[in-house]
Amino acid sequence: MRVAALWMTETASKLCCVNGLRRTKVAVAWRPHIRMRIICINVFTWGGLKVREAIKERLGRHGVSATIQRLDIAEILFAAPQHMSAEQIIAELKLTGKNVSKATVYNTLNMFVAQGLLREVHVDPERTFYDSTTAPHHHFYNVDTGKLTDIPANEITLERLPEVPFGTVAEGVDIVVKVRNAT
Repeated sequence: MRVAALWMTETASKLCCVNGLRRTKVAVAWRPHIRMRIICINVFTWGGLKVREAIKERLGRHGVSATIQRLDIAEILFAAPQHMSAEQIIAELKLTGKNVSKATVYNTLNMFVAQGLLREVHVDPERTFYDSTTAPHHHFYNVDTGKLTDIPANEITLERLPEVPFGTVAEGVDIVVKVRNAT
């Protein structure tokens, strides 16, 4: 049986079913180094399929071969809508006893982005998050906490875009609104 992690903040008070996961046993663990509570759910099915099989199918639909390491990484990323850095993914792999190299994690993330399974969100030149929600939307980034939060696409309106440089076409607009904690 595989364990999928559903990420909740420390103050979360209730457990809700996400992405059609059907669960049985629930275990709660506090991970002080990442300042989050992890609620682990023993998952039998996800939309009628075993979780690993559902992830294999999803990878296959995007032209990605399902290696053991890619499946391990995908199980973490696709457990719930979330934003994770490569370092957070590596830490979670270690916590679950998976031995995946740093290079494999970065190569897999780059492949998932190229194949449309993830979105890359650059919040500054040294910090990149990988977003499991690929539909168009924007983000708040709290520079004090390092937390990235979704903003629905329809919450921001743009009247017009500037003319793009000669020989290029606009591919999309990703807005990251940087915020700080109020003092």
